[in-house]
Amino acid sequence: MESVLARQVTADAPEGEYFGHFRAFDGYPFTEKAWSHHQFGFNCGLVFPHYVLPLLMMLEGRAFPDRAQRWQTALENFAYHYFLPACRANPFWLLPNGYFTEVGLIWFCGLGHGMNAAYGWAAVLALEFARFFRDPVFHKIAFGDLQWIAGLNAGLTRESLAGSWKFRAELPEGVAVPCSMIHRVGDFTAGSWLDIPGSICNGFDVDEQFKLNTEPSAAVDAPRLFTDEDWITHAGAWLSAVARCGR
Repeated sequence: MESVLARQVTADAPEGEYFGHFRAFDGYPFTEKAWSHHQFGFNCGLVFPHYVLPLLMMLEGRAFPDRAQRWQTALENFAYHYFLPACRANPFWLLPNGYFTEVGLIWFCGLGHGMNAAYGWAAVLALEFARFFRDPVFHKIAFGDLQWIAGLNAGLTRESLAGSWKFRAELPEGVAVPCSMIHRVGDFTAGSWLDIPGSICNGFDVDEQFKLNTEPSAAVDAPRLFTDEDWITHAGAWLSAVARCGR
């Protein structure tokens, strides 16, 4: 855990106005992105919940009391100086893909596939933070990210369907139609390769599916293409969040 915390961005050396998030590797300046597909040599996406959540759990369990104050500060810095303001910067409270040097926060560039899984994990973190800090503001992140998957999103357009490999729909010209990205759940569902009820597709992206072919920039950062591959880890992240909603 200490090696992870050594990579945490500090208040005296922030990225733009943000700090508390983490550099991807020791000795490198760039910070973790919420979803990476064969970009830095891994394909797991949204790594930070897997050490932020254990940190929270150890604090709650009063493990290693001699480190509790340092860990509490690290958790607060991540939650309040990166996670919350970064998500609040989006009208849907979506977790951004990350902060890009000399560009700023970017949401839809550099994904390749799978961002709906990142939104599910973001909701998990937000619900845990709301409980741990006794701060309901984090509910806005949780429900914003979950509702994006469930249908409160930018919507499909004829142009965005150019990113879909198998899913097709008849859409009116010049209209964006919100869609549930949970297969067969909702009045209008979009995307699924395997036709499994409840499976969740990749979601909206700038790049073509499985490709990183657009330079990240604010000028092109938008839910431009809809990508339709579904994968078990997407539903796993969703269910991990939904299971916490009643706590």
